[in-house]
Amino acid sequence: RATATRFGGKPTRAETIHLTLAFLGDVPEAQLPLLRQTAQSIRAEPFVLEIDCLGFWNKNHLLWVGNALPNVALAELIERLQQALIEAGFAVDGRNRIFTPHITLIRKTS
Repeated sequence: RATATRFGGKPTRAETIHLTLAFLGDVPEAQLPLLRQTAQSIRAEPFVLEIDCLGFWNKNHLLWVGNALPNVALAELIERLQQALIEAGFAVDGRNRIFTPHITLIRKTS
């Protein structure tokens, strides 16, 4: 909380912490069942994800944590998920640029 105060942002609430694997933007409520079904259809073997880096994106004012080294299992999971989302008709933002899986810690409020 002290970092959020110094940063001028708002910490992510514990109940909403998640690892972002694909960014979809605003999804209409009517599409949420299809989104859940699509995400739940993806299967992956368990793997270890080491959270070992802290980052800040100035463009959208996010303080985040993630992993610095490539993780093949995570990359495969992301690829399968994003492909399934596209096939289901969702627009996956940033599909053609480098995507950084991350956990948002603090989001700067306007």
